[in-house]
Amino acid sequence: MESVPRVFVPEVLAYNSNVIISKWVDGIPLRSIPSWDDRLKDAQALMRDAYCQSMYVDAFFHADGHGGNLLWVEKKNDDDGRSNSSTRASSGELCILDCGLMVDIEPSAAEGLLRLSLHLASRDWTRVVDDVIALGFLPENLSPNLKAEARGIARRIIGPYLDVGGGAKAASAYSISSLFDDISSATLKLPTALPPDMILLARAVIQLEGLALRAYPDYRLVDDILPVAARIALRAAPASDADNNSDDARASLLFDLLYEDSRDIFGEENILFSPERLLQLLGTARGSGGDGGRASG
Repeated sequence: MESVPRVFVPEVLAYNSNVIISKWVDGIPLRSIPSWDDRLKDAQALMRDAYCQSMYVDAFFHADGHGGNLLWVEKKNDDDGRSNSSTRASSGELCILDCGLMVDIEPSAAEGLLRLSLHLASRDWTRVVDDVIALGFLPENLSPNLKAEARGIARRIIGPYLDVGGGAKAASAYSISSLFDDISSATLKLPTALPPDMILLARAVIQLEGLALRAYPDYRLVDDILPVAARIALRAAPASDADNNSDDARASLLFDLLYEDSRDIFGEENILFSPERLLQLLGTARGSGGDGGRASG
């Protein structure tokens, strides 16, 4: 996470299994910053970049990122060390506190989460179900009929949330009776499993989205992380013996997003560039409700 500009963790002075003692940092908890304040918007972009880097690349995440554990820290003047009251929001930094609830995930799961995020952004429900299976939410031997059922349920449950964002707008996008029917079908028909680390990830995502919704009432989380996730997928991973296919995997991921399988009149399979998918991704990135990925990734 140290590769993300303007994001830092306080120096740890001592620790044991029960307590962490860190260097004192003067800052403002994000929960105390008004929703109209540009500092909250800037902090949200830094928060997004930091979590994308840690989750997709470094294979871990902070599972307790509520507004009290995230501080906005004003930069100091070089001359006398005092804060400059006229400093623009973009000169501040984000400090992440309380690293007692950190969750390590397997590199394959980090790659899987990256794939899932991009496939959700492109509304590719077939690959979303494949990603969910790879992450362990559904069994590998799921029948074709249940895969089709899973695609329909995912489209009906997740689709409206992706289109309108979280908060009150998400609630207004659903028919309560249909939503209960779909949740019931997912529970009774699909052999779902919830890995413990993914439950903690869901908790962290809810906390972060709540902060983002204060800054951007129209915020759509998956759309907002799309530009950062795409840059990570494009960026070459460090070469290592254990992960020598990472570049190929990420290149394949972007290929999947922009190309689709089709058959000609003779039944021959062809792989064609899909302008519709490109337009979907561009529209997603343009209408996220956040800053559109302007911060460094």
